[in-house]
Amino acid sequence: MTFLKQLVKKTLRYEARLVLKKYKPKIIAITGSVGKTLTKEAVYLVLSKKFFIRKNEKSFTAELGVSLAIIGSPYGLSTYIDFVQALIFGLKIILFRTKYPEWLILEIDADKPGDLTQVNSLISPDILIMNTVGEVPSHIEVFGSLDGFLSESKSIIENVKKDGVIIYNADDHVVSNLLKDTSHRKISCGTSDGFDTEGSEFAILYSKDKIDSI
Repeated sequence: MTFLKQLVKKTLRYEARLVLKKYKPKIIAITGSVGKTLTKEAVYLVLSKKFFIRKNEKSFTAELGVSLAIIGSPYGLSTYIDFVQALIFGLKIILFRTKYPEWLILEIDADKPGDLTQVNSLISPDILIMNTVGEVPSHIEVFGSLDGFLSESKSIIENVKKDGVIIYNADDHVVSNLLKDTSHRKISCGTSDGFDTEGSEFAILYSKDKIDSI
């Protein structure tokens, strides 16, 4: 079963790459230890009024789930039949043109070392939203230390497109320190004075291809 699952993971990743290459959606990635799902739902609620958008489901946040979200497979991976159905579904949208989302909103969670590395092999976000990480992030025990966790987090920051944008929680000192050396455009959000957006006054307007105004 382990061998089969690894084979399916590799095949789904390959299909996901082909799907992204064919349809070229814009990607919003959401990461952090707290508030990812709420942020994803809020962004989806706003943007879905204007764009055709897909979000990954709550249980589809790790490396395998991101592949399924990109493909748009409605099948889980609990049984052998689910495996086959998911692979066939991906193959169909690769071979045949179908209506595909303009934007993908992908909540990303790192449950273990290597998860973000695998995700980075699939996506290069146009927008990265970084929520709270905190001094003791969730799942920190499997990474061995905060440095191990942050090393993985840096990888997705470095994978943001050159003309991409990083929106981050500036009240979180860990997140702010992670981003201090990046050359990407950054938008700080927090409850203190001096940030780009403060408190509940956070609003982003999007055009079809880029951020219109903030």
